[in-house]
Amino acid sequence: MSVAVAIDRCGKHFGATRALEPTTLSLAPGETVVFLGPSGCGKTTLLRIVAGLEAPDEGGRVLFDGVDVTAVPTEQRGVGMVFQNYALFPNMKVAQNIGYGLRVRGASRMDTADRVAEMIEMMRITDLTGRRVDQLSGGQRQRVALARAIAPRPRVLLLDEPLTALDAQLREHLRFEIDRLLRGLRITTIYVTHDQSEAMALADRVVVFAKGRVEQVGRPRDIYHAPANAFVAGFVGQMSFLPDGTMLRPEDIAVVAPDVGRLNAFVVSSQFLGDRVRLSVEVEASTLFAEAPPRETFTPGQVVGLAWHDEAVLRVGSLAAPA
Repeated sequence: MSVAVAIDRCGKHFGATRALEPTTLSLAPGETVVFLGPSGCGKTTLLRIVAGLEAPDEGGRVLFDGVDVTAVPTEQRGVGMVFQNYALFPNMKVAQNIGYGLRVRGASRMDTADRVAEMIEMMRITDLTGRRVDQLSGGQRQRVALARAIAPRPRVLLLDEPLTALDAQLREHLRFEIDRLLRGLRITTIYVTHDQSEAMALADRVVVFAKGRVEQVGRPRDIYHAPANAFVAGFVGQMSFLPDGTMLRPEDIAVVAPDVGRLNAFVVSSQFLGDRVRLSVEVEASTLFAEAPPRETFTPGQVVGLAWHDEAVLRVGSLAAPA
């Protein structure tokens, strides 16, 4: 059964270094919340506090359905975890890896076999059950790691950069698979990543971290279209600043004929990205980015017009980046 998770004033020092400012967040039962931010920003530290792998500084608490679990050992919290390296057992075959958590919890052989079979079908890995871990591809290992984490029916699922080691095409495919899985299971989930595409695709809500503190919490669309500050705007997507300070996303700037748009610009360079052309253009000594249909071609020095709708202008809470 999904549970509500409350993170109450959880901060963390490692010696004299403050890794995480006191942080308060809440997750609704069945919600998927993505912790997003660069390396060293505190997101994994907070995930480890929820897991019980790290203790918060004095005064911090973690509660599951209102019950304080701050002092409860990891193995008794009912959490399932998937890490970047998957941490599978190389001496065990796929089915044995998936059933490991059930066995250590005292499940019967029959119940373990039934649940493992259910997980194998859910993950679509029926042809892998007899293989050793070292015979699996990265994507197959990721599915096995997820199955092992989910098999004991955890109250909370914690995923720490689970797709980072995979190539871009496989990462995108598995992102859809994880989204399908989480929507179906409705397990309360915290997913840690530095990849804004993963955050936008998977999250019910995104928590953006920078330098040990939370910069913004919100739905993916709100984070993207109404960032709280320049750091958030830049981390979750590219920005273009016009000479008057107007801030736009490149995809919101249309490339049109000269003198047709709001202003003219000189093409600096263009990149064909398959589904679109990304242009770097110069306007009054300011360089910005715009996008054009994929079949159009441009040459450096060419004059183009730029157009946009007023509602596309980003209005941030503060243009100051985190100190």
